[in-house]
Amino acid sequence: MSTQGRHCVIEDCLITDSGGGIVVNGWDNYGVIVRRNTVIGSLGSGIYLQDRPTHCFVEDNLAVRCTPNPAHEDGWTGSIKMNAASDTIFAHNVVLEGGNPETDGGHDGRALWGDINIVRTMYLGNTCANNKGAGIYVEYTMGDTRAYFNTSYRDGGGITCRQSQRGVFMRNLVLESRGSGLAVWAGPAPYSTTDHVFAHNLVRDCNPAI
Repeated sequence: MSTQGRHCVIEDCLITDSGGGIVVNGWDNYGVIVRRNTVIGSLGSGIYLQDRPTHCFVEDNLAVRCTPNPAHEDGWTGSIKMNAASDTIFAHNVVLEGGNPETDGGHDGRALWGDINIVRTMYLGNTCANNKGAGIYVEYTMGDTRAYFNTSYRDGGGITCRQSQRGVFMRNLVLESRGSGLAVWAGPAPYSTTDHVFAHNLVRDCNPAI
């Protein structure tokens, strides 16, 4: 399912066993709302915002067993992913069992994945569990992220920040991560990892915690 129109609403849809889930595309797409949808078994990303969407709202969606990568390819897919976006809110989504644990690398198992060239994103009250990759992955050149009251349980990593800037991560719960509960990756200028704030998060039984 795909939309290229501004101010569109995609809601209360069920998508199963598909090549891709819900895609919001078209350059500078504005004001799209994606809510209360269920995506199960999508070979590609479950929900994907691409090509500079802005002021979008993604809420109360369920993504289960997306990006299974049966061919073990380097597909750059995520259960809920965006690329080159701004001013977008992801709230109260549930992401379960994404990615293929049998694939080395593959970039296929991150639950909430903000890809490159993104600014002013909020993650609020989302739940991610048993995903191959990180629960929340803050990617290269992603600035001014806010993440509050999210839960990551038994994911490949909890909250991971790579060459990103000015994020605030507060009151999140990370439990039994197979990788770092909270991770910050260094990187060279001009996109070094700078000015992140982590406060009042609870991280338990991760490997390692930070």
